[in-house]
Amino acid sequence: MQIDLSGEDPDPKLLPSEEVEKILCELFSDKEKNLLQVDKKEWIEAFRKEIAKFLQNRGFVIGEDELLITNGVKEGIYLLSDLFSQNSIGSEEPTSPDFISTMNFRGIRTQPVPWDEEGLMTEVLEKRLKALKIWADPIKYLYVTTVNNPTGLIMTRERKKTLLEIATDFDLTIVEDDTYGSLTYDITPQPSLKSLDKEDRVIYVSSLSKLIFPGIRLGVLVAQGENLKKLISLKKEINRRNSSLDQLVFNEMLRRGIVESLMEKSRLLYRRKRDLVFENIVEHFPSYVSCIKAKGGLSAFCRGERPLPLKELDIKVDLGEKFFFSPDRGSNSFRLSFSRVGEDEVGRAIRELGEAIRALERTFRY
Repeated sequence: MQIDLSGEDPDPKLLPSEEVEKILCELFSDKEKNLLQVDKKEWIEAFRKEIAKFLQNRGFVIGEDELLITNGVKEGIYLLSDLFSQNSIGSEEPTSPDFISTMNFRGIRTQPVPWDEEGLMTEVLEKRLKALKIWADPIKYLYVTTVNNPTGLIMTRERKKTLLEIATDFDLTIVEDDTYGSLTYDITPQPSLKSLDKEDRVIYVSSLSKLIFPGIRLGVLVAQGENLKKLISLKKEINRRNSSLDQLVFNEMLRRGIVESLMEKSRLLYRRKRDLVFENIVEHFPSYVSCIKAKGGLSAFCRGERPLPLKELDIKVDLGEKFFFSPDRGSNSFRLSFSRVGEDEVGRAIRELGEAIRALERTFRY
């Protein structure tokens, strides 16, 4: 059987199948609710209240009228792309392949800014912004994540504060993708960038369901003023509304504390698997491949000294080129996910991957 260390679907053990089945049975037994009809206003209002309450865990308080519910974080990114300049925007790099693919699809030129161990490199960003301003090609939007995908590194509070200061100086709007913000291992989840925003410069986007039950497609976008009005109008033209059944199920899971419990279980399980992965990487990977120990998220990001012909492997990993705007910059890297692989399979998976990379070294004279 082929080893699959690609993608970032949750561990099957965490899927709340029994809880969802129970909630659905209870919802369908309520004769007053025809769940297969269009959504009722009171259902959606109740859900939005729960989401506003849920987001307080990320360090900020908002009104229900500042929320836009999306069909996952990918739709949120697509909606936001309609606001971006057709000239250029800024983005961290490496970053989410979903964001890169949307920018490529929309034909939006992106100015990448690298990460280091503390987050987006704000010194590089500031120099880039000054240069672009001189060239009359100013950046008005910047995309960042609080827990970087693919590296699993976490932006520090100090770096976040510097980033917001730069946003003020250059009249910049920041799009914060907080999908993995609650999934950290060695420290408690850090407040979002949005929580430090005093000027409404941060548009917040995140998935509500990706980390625990991706089959329910729900995301959230937080914005204010004209930006929110534009996004709501565009959303109506794309699909008008989200699944009322998904929202009702998620609402009940929030109300009953199931989501919070699942997130805590997720952090414990994925931390154990993260540690197992890196113990085995140290033991089985060749010295010319180095990996960043993830502080959050669901993956390890590894680099070789030269390009790695990983397409030749019988082991599935995510090629590093998909996380860079110029694929050549990722040709010597790959991401391996530890979310789906079982704890009892981690050692074998990493050992066989290490052996396969060594075999490539002999075949291709690495």
